[in-house]
Amino acid sequence: MKKLLMIVLAAFAFAGCGKDDEKQGVDPVTYNVTVSSNNTSHGTVTPTDVQTDETGTTFAITATPEDGYKFVNWTCTGEGTQVASAASESTTATIGTSDGTITANFAEIEPNLATPTAPYILYWDGERMQVGAWGVVTQSNIMFTKFGSAVAFTVTSNEDTWDAGDVKFDPMGASYEDYEDIPCWNGDSNEDGYISSVNYHTLANVRAGCGDICKLAGLTKADIDAGVFDNESFRLPTDAENMADYGSGTEFVGSRGEPGPGVRIGSDDSTFLPAVGLRTTSGTTLVVYSNGYYWSSRPSSAPNGYHLLFHTIVLPSYNNTARSGFAVRCVPQ
Repeated sequence: MKKLLMIVLAAFAFAGCGKDDEKQGVDPVTYNVTVSSNNTSHGTVTPTDVQTDETGTTFAITATPEDGYKFVNWTCTGEGTQVASAASESTTATIGTSDGTITANFAEIEPNLATPTAPYILYWDGERMQVGAWGVVTQSNIMFTKFGSAVAFTVTSNEDTWDAGDVKFDPMGASYEDYEDIPCWNGDSNEDGYISSVNYHTLANVRAGCGDICKLAGLTKADIDAGVFDNESFRLPTDAENMADYGSGTEFVGSRGEPGPGVRIGSDDSTFLPAVGLRTTSGTTLVVYSNGYYWSSRPSSAPNGYHLLFHTIVLPSYNNTARSGFAVRCVPQ
């Protein structure tokens, strides 16, 4: 009897093995997931071929924005289709229990400009360059730059000497232990003769530390790395515009306080420019609260640049070495 029982059990066991083998021959259920861009002119994705596999299978996905655009997020359709990190350009995706899609969403990068107030003096708001009027702009946050440079720094007092930490904006991400290392216009030919020109203010030049600093207000290094180099809102004035705006009728306000010392046209404080001094070619701060120097966009020779100069008199079209550090007023494009 025991032998008979063992034979019967063995028969059932062999029958069971045979049934499993048949199941193993059945194709597994798979689903298709397509990865795409919301706009192929704004950015691309990998992989580009349809991913076909079983539920729970993971694979790598990558989104690459084009110049001037940024990656926003991934969005999915399909039951159970998901990504590990919706905000990451490179992450992993998981196939769900139905066919699905995964879309990389890109958007145009726009400058983060504060609501500007005339006369559009360039200053540092703690995160990026902005333009505004004296009051919001102070001696401690007003921005200075060399002529034709895309690197901007601060000036704090008459006794201030150069410190690498004074640099607040730099599209190259360099460290300037020596003031002389900050780039400026070097006399290269410029077809229409102005720093604001599209022949000079190019993405390549900005990434090399040169350009119209006013066109970079509201931008960050990350924006420039992504290919955005013009806020399309502001530019440096020409020396002719300086002469028109701060020529005849300009008043020098000599007393310290509000809003002086500085210059304005009559009693209109919306034109007021403060006397915030300069940095010399060695980086030393001079004549704070007595003289004002504001670059224009017009190169001179040597190389020099034209600028607005005032102390007790106003010289709206003067020129000086491009290696000096002057303040900047901007005008609408």
